[in-house]
Amino acid sequence: MPFLKDLIDKFVFTLGSPQQIFMRRIKTSALIKSFQEKEGVYQMQSSISQHPVFLRGGSSSDVEVFEQIFNFQEYAAICTLLSANNIAGPILDLGANIGLSSIYYSTHVDNSPIFAVEPDPENFNILTKNIQSYPHIHGINCSISHEENMRFAISDDFRDGKDWSKTVKASAEGSILGITIPQLIQQYGLTEIALLKMDIEGYEKFIFEQGDLSFLSIVKLIAVEVHEEFISKSVVYEQLKAFGFIVWESGELVIGLKATMD
Repeated sequence: MPFLKDLIDKFVFTLGSPQQIFMRRIKTSALIKSFQEKEGVYQMQSSISQHPVFLRGGSSSDVEVFEQIFNFQEYAAICTLLSANNIAGPILDLGANIGLSSIYYSTHVDNSPIFAVEPDPENFNILTKNIQSYPHIHGINCSISHEENMRFAISDDFRDGKDWSKTVKASAEGSILGITIPQLIQQYGLTEIALLKMDIEGYEKFIFEQGDLSFLSIVKLIAVEVHEEFISKSVVYEQLKAFGFIVWESGELVIGLKATMD
């Protein structure tokens, strides 16, 4: 019975320690050709790129992020929209985790600069390894903020608490510097943004409810993962529509495409 076999295989695949499950996933991945380990970080040679990909083992969410982006093609619809609408230019990857989303964009678009913003120092360390062979991807170890001159502390009390769910909380003693989207635009001299991807684990509440949204005037395509524990999708919808976006949902993302583009 094929259905029963698939069910058993799926059950067996989840048995064992986190490290055993991790090893099982990378050994059976059709995209991973080979790997070697050094101090808990695995350097993968894969079919997605000639450059290596670095993932942490054990209970890290890195392999799940890899699968989500490259196996399940979470951002394929976004890249199709960029191509179909001839949208090119800088990309802001806000909540870049370990940099795999930025790498995915870089393999589907031209060599326009990609700014990968990730607040968590441990995630950012792996991000730095992953983007070292991509000179047009710029890693920024800051937290996106709705106000200037804020500091943040990293928290792991959101959802499953894994590396892909790290959140930030405002803290005067926090070690993470905040940066607003308008500050990013000014700092890098951006006059347009081809794609703004936002997956910032609930902080989008402050951006869309309290922040300066004038940056949306130069954004052509936006993709926001809305965490409804913090903000209603309807709030994001209305704000995007107010700036001339056509808005819809694709999987976990709220996508906005500028209705008229120069």
